[in-house]
Amino acid sequence: MKYLSLEFFKMRHRGIFLTILFLLFMELAWCTFPLRRLILPLASDSSEAVWEALIMIVTMVKGLLFSVMIAVAVCRVNDMEHKGNTWRLLESSAERRESIWKAKFLSVFLLVSIAQVLESVYLVAYGSSMHIAEKFHIPAFLNYFIGSLAISAVIILIQQWISMTVENQLVAMAVGMLGGFLGLISMFLPSAVRYIFIWGYYVSLAPATFADTGEIKQLPVSVIPTLIALIMAVIFYYIGRRQFAKAES
Repeated sequence: MKYLSLEFFKMRHRGIFLTILFLLFMELAWCTFPLRRLILPLASDSSEAVWEALIMIVTMVKGLLFSVMIAVAVCRVNDMEHKGNTWRLLESSAERRESIWKAKFLSVFLLVSIAQVLESVYLVAYGSSMHIAEKFHIPAFLNYFIGSLAISAVIILIQQWISMTVENQLVAMAVGMLGGFLGLISMFLPSAVRYIFIWGYYVSLAPATFADTGEIKQLPVSVIPTLIALIMAVIFYYIGRRQFAKAES
């Protein structure tokens, strides 16, 4: 907890949370106009998968902007340690390197989790304002929410390992931008290919898709991406922590 508090203390003047909010605003603004055009003609029809379409549109954009959001946040958190050469100073307080790894991860994960909660609140509020006749699909929403957090955790861990290992943060940012691109185009890829890249998992959470006719087609809720992401998060966390603990300061 001491290290986590220290991380938030160091963030206070770096505008990391404001950057996250700005990127979240961009995502929601990007989604709002197509959502309105898509939902208004269907909102009064209880047989249409309108709530599922809401989640689908959000996840289509999420792969790009959440990937960039995470890359920026992680790079900002670790860049100050590289520039100030404070890694050794952090370790001088008798805390293990594992504690540094844990604090860095939790600080970014908590900020991204706040963004996820705000996104989810917006999704529900926006759908409610459209007076959608279809019953709210709780399993699809929970899968989207939990899955998004699990996928974000994996991406944070990947970015953190690169950012803490490589001093030049442009490398970590390049990986984040590439991941965002993969997240954006993943909607056009076959599901088997999409599962290769964690950035494409966001789209896999969508409980609907567009049929060949252009109409919305409801899909069964699949927890496979969520379960895979949860397993990957646990594995990546312990592998990354172990490697960081063994690395020379």
